[in-house]
Amino acid sequence: MKKRGQIWIETVIYTLIGLSILGAVIAIVTPRITQMNDRVIITQTMDSMNKMNEQIRDALIYAGSQREILLMVKRGEYLLDGTNNVIYFFLKNTGYQYSELNSSFNQGDVTILTTEKGNKKYDISLMLNYSRFNVTYTGKDMNKTFTSAPTAYRLLIINEGGGDRRIDFQLV
Repeated sequence: MKKRGQIWIETVIYTLIGLSILGAVIAIVTPRITQMNDRVIITQTMDSMNKMNEQIRDALIYAGSQREILLMVKRGEYLLDGTNNVIYFFLKNTGYQYSELNSSFNQGDVTILTTEKGNKKYDISLMLNYSRFNVTYTGKDMNKTFTSAPTAYRLLIINEGGGDRRIDFQLV
């Protein structure tokens, strides 16, 4: 009878040891996986912003030109800043440090800035500056935020022309 009790105790102890090891591995691996996902999001967003920039440049060739883009936002948010004529992407509270802290740099036409939020958390911002143009949303100098969504936003980029070289964005 004592041997049967001992077998059950050993089984429970080994099971607890196995679960503890599994929990420790998950605790170590999960932050690393999240960092890798954030790096992929930043890379995809830079590609998306470069494609958006190409579409805007194509629309700028002739007044009245229109281009349609699909804007996928899986994590983070886009800000169409009509008052400052800038398009931003923000990825906040990430464990991934993309670049040197508080030092912006350009990768193509995209300006990238990483700031420390504290406790090994960072805010990453990507920016397209259109200071030579008047960026509007639905014809108004206003700000529009595009947050994460399961489907892509369909945006129409319209070259309104004129003396202020207006680029208008509209949801389709």
